Amino acid sequence: MPVYQYTVKGTPYHTIDLGAQLQPLLDSLTLSAEIREMKTGFVLEIKGEEHAFQKLEPELLKTLTEHINIQSYIKREYNRRQKRFTPKNFIDTEKTENDIKKAVRLLGRGQIIALKTPRGFHILCNATKTNSVKTLRKVLNEPTKPLPVIFKNVLSIEKQVLLSPKEKTLLTSDEHPFVIAKKRNLHRLEKERYKATLLSRHINPLNRRITVALPPSACYQKLYKEINFPIISVEATDSKGKSIRSEEILPETYGEQFKYILNMHLNEPQPPHRTVYQIVYGAPKRIVPPHEPEVTEASIAVTLDSRESDFAGYKLAPLKILLDENGQEQPALSALSLLFSRLPKEEILALPLPFDQSETDTLCERWKENNNTTQSTSLLTLFDAIASLSGELHEKHFDEESLQLAEGHFEVCEEDLFDYTIENGTITVDIISEYLVNSKLKHLASTLTNTISAIIAEVAWKKGKAVTLKGNLFDFRDLTELTIEKLEEADLRYFY
Repeated sequence: MPVYQYTVKGTPYHTIDLGAQLQPLLDSLTLSAEIREMKTGFVLEIKGEEHAFQKLEPELLKTLTEHINIQSYIKREYNRRQKRFTPKNFIDTEKTENDIKKAVRLLGRGQIIALKTPRGFHILCNATKTNSVKTLRKVLNEPTKPLPVIFKNVLSIEKQVLLSPKEKTLLTSDEHPFVIAKKRNLHRLEKERYKATLLSRHINPLNRRITVALPPSACYQKLYKEINFPIISVEATDSKGKSIRSEEILPETYGEQFKYILNMHLNEPQPPHRTVYQIVYGAPKRIVPPHEPEVTEASIAVTLDSRESDFAGYKLAPLKILLDENGQEQPALSALSLLFSRLPKEEILALPLPFDQSETDTLCERWKENNNTTQSTSLLTLFDAIASLSGELHEKHFDEESLQLAEGHFEVCEEDLFDYTIENGTITVDIISEYLVNSKLKHLASTLTNTISAIIAEVAWKKGKAVTLKGNLFDFRDLTELTIEKLEEADLRYFY
């Protein structure tokens, strides 16, 4: 049987009985051990089968990092021929500490660095440095998409983000998820007090929702022993969306943007993929990866996603929409297409749209001839259209950008509805008539949200059954909560 010796130097976070902490783990793997404590650490000699050590070491290092601030960690194997312990694997933690301090200095100056984790590389930058966040957006080619932020502790989150008790419980759970919460409106004096750790407004330019987390792994926990400011952490992915694990692929994907690559050499177990939650109507809902509702009785399904809207068998009336040169829908083209279907070209030219007369003429001919158009049956097309009609967004950079923008402008007090009809299995929504009266996004976004929830409640009432809410449009929390309220008013059960 092999014998290994682990020499660990460091200071414990609290007074603990290390033997008692490790014994259940050792017993479960049928390993015998002897612990000798020193002034600056301890020596652990373990004897057992080789396969048991393979299972032990990730859990051992995880347990140690939870209780001890490790300065050095040396593993030796007992050499029976030489009758002494010889180094088998050495983790130069002194070098790691120096690397961490260098990374912290660079982050503090607003530089972008890459962090090597067991699952792949993460891209980090200081969330308080506006120029750094802008540069990161250029590197990622994500001009508006919300960026996730990791904070040192719950107290630092609460200085800038409103956290409910359930959101706190999620953040501090063993899963270490990201949680979408609402940003606080800070008073001028609070802004001055928290100036050093104040989040850049470019983290989410679309609405006041911030995706936050606590340090999710030993890598981040060690990093946060040296810093007090929040950091943006984004997984590095290649063109196919797969995590980048090779240092050579980083510059191929992102260019020579990283001032430093931090490798902590921690043998921690591979963490699970990041999960994202938000509290919807008092209950946690997993956004990433998508969660399928648990249905306990017969129900009708309302599925609203980026590609299609299905109201329990009722479909949105197909909308003929112009596509851009890449074959994609864009807010300005969606808005213009809806106008072409309702108004003469002369009236359209008088509206404040991002097209001159020549462009409008060309697009009108293309729309009439069905040249590079599509038949859209998704409500996301309507969200795109109102974003452009209000003058807020004409070209989107990711699919749900107009939905995020609508979430930022939704007002509970707005109770108007667009004119709509439900007949012959088809739902028709008229947004143009209301737009000609009031073109502000706050009004249009609130009216569309109210209209969707009213349609769902009416369909459910006609069918007389419970409702299952599915699809990524229900990640729009206000839409989901408003729909649930209308279903409860109609005394109908729901699952989401």
